[in-house]
Amino acid sequence: MKHICTIHTQRLVDLKCSQIHLTGSITGKEACYFLISHRNQLLCNPLHQHQQKICVLYYPEQTYGDPSLFQDLAQLGLISSSSKIFTRAATIEDIRQSIAFTLSVRLTTGWNPVGKWLIHKNQRNFLDMDDKSDTFQAVKFEIRLSDDRDKVEVWAHGGELKLYPITPHDLVLKSDELIHFKEDPNAVINFQSTPHHRFFYLPKIRVGSLMSVSRQLPDFSPFKDYGELCNYWKQQYGYVLPETSTGIVYFNVAFTNQESPGIIYTYPSCCVFLEPPLPLETPRKISLSIVRQFWRCLEPLLSCFPGQTTPNHWLIDSFSRIPLQEQFAEDLEKDIKMKTLLGSEKQMHGISKYFPQPPIDRFMWREEKKSNLEKKSKLQKTSVTQRANCHTITHYFSSQNPNVKIRRTANKVTFNPV
Repeated sequence: MKHICTIHTQRLVDLKCSQIHLTGSITGKEACYFLISHRNQLLCNPLHQHQQKICVLYYPEQTYGDPSLFQDLAQLGLISSSSKIFTRAATIEDIRQSIAFTLSVRLTTGWNPVGKWLIHKNQRNFLDMDDKSDTFQAVKFEIRLSDDRDKVEVWAHGGELKLYPITPHDLVLKSDELIHFKEDPNAVINFQSTPHHRFFYLPKIRVGSLMSVSRQLPDFSPFKDYGELCNYWKQQYGYVLPETSTGIVYFNVAFTNQESPGIIYTYPSCCVFLEPPLPLETPRKISLSIVRQFWRCLEPLLSCFPGQTTPNHWLIDSFSRIPLQEQFAEDLEKDIKMKTLLGSEKQMHGISKYFPQPPIDRFMWREEKKSNLEKKSKLQKTSVTQRANCHTITHYFSSQNPNVKIRRTANKVTFNPV
């Protein structure tokens, strides 16, 4: 990753963090999306271990008109008078997560989240891919804070992703079942949890247990029709689903490690992938171009943070080169041998990711022989250098002292007057 900009601010020290329990059926993620889209200077993020709990960052004197922030949340129906609110000083991790989540939500107007990556909307819609895989330009970014919380650093990396869409044949159905599923518009096929149905679901690219596949929206779906489903994906993630439901199949999935394991989520087939996105080797010129394009979308969004934003020169000036230190760090990451040597002490014993087997005796013998040859070569060079130095000294004294007879042997040089 490359450091693209720094936000110099001292007001982050004054931020307060309020953990709020929500009311009703709204989840923490939905509440955060609503607050960020309606409040320009609000930082918040959902607490994933509690689906109906959010973390809101604000300044003590900060209000959104009259009434105050919490009264405003109550009017929106997000909290009630009986809701629990715990307020404390914001930690570095609170600030980092809230800034990262807030920026990722606001970036959905121009970039679509795909796992840890963001794909720009100016390209062909990756949700309209054919059965064949395709490549898209993408970027991923990180938020880093200094220990004293006076600097916010944004790091980004541009690359190319290869996406693998799913096809009906990947469901591993029998020929008669597949024909029936294609011909019957109301067909539903139930599955048992098998390794053949290990698919990846957007936007987090996580794996779930496929319960069933249907041609129509199931009865337990919270969406009445395909139009409501499209509006949800557009508001939440900025996705533009196909205009019509022609060819769309609905995947009904259950995820583990959830507080409500009985909930089944419905995904359109265009949001399901056969394999996770594969990052490809990207030339430096293309990578920098993607990062500069990302910066043009990110720069106006940083105005909500108090402080002065300082972008790197190579980011805003296409003729400026990337700093040598960052270039060396990027090259070092690609050097597998250097990773092996600098990784850990275990790798010195031959146990590593790249060399899982310990070195054999023949390999050690070659290394010892190589080191002995290097020592012998070094001694020979040293003796030649000393001999050359002795000859140079003798020649110098002969020219400066013609009345002195110089006698040179293999070990020493003596000076005798004539």
